[in-house]
Amino acid sequence: RRKVYCDYAPLILLTLQQAVANIVAMGFQEHHVKKALVISGMNVEAAMEYLITHAEDPSLDEPLKPLPRVPTAAGSSFTPNATYFQWLLDMGFPQESVLAALEIAHNNFQAACELLVQRGDDVVVV
Repeated sequence: RRKVYCDYAPLILLTLQQAVANIVAMGFQEHHVKKALVISGMNVEAAMEYLITHAEDPSLDEPLKPLPRVPTAAGSSFTPNATYFQWLLDMGFPQESVLAALEIAHNNFQAACELLVQRGDDVVVV
């Protein structure tokens, strides 16, 4: 099942971009739509419900808290792409493996997904 998600990554991204455009066309602000999609785990229906129920909520304008920067082997730090991080977690991979795969793949979802599928949950940054 995980492999199927990797194969369809470009289609998923295009579909989400279309979903953002469609929801924005309904009158919602783009940054609100993106926040709602992240909060809802990229579920368009749940994001719409979130936007409607939080329409008057001032917290809708507050930015999402960024993911923590992860120390790397070289001593610098890495910030994973929040959307890709959540997608890979939703696919059932452990958090540490997801962080390592995204770092190794330089935040490339397709590459990180392939790495996780090939190596299982044993992905580490060396």
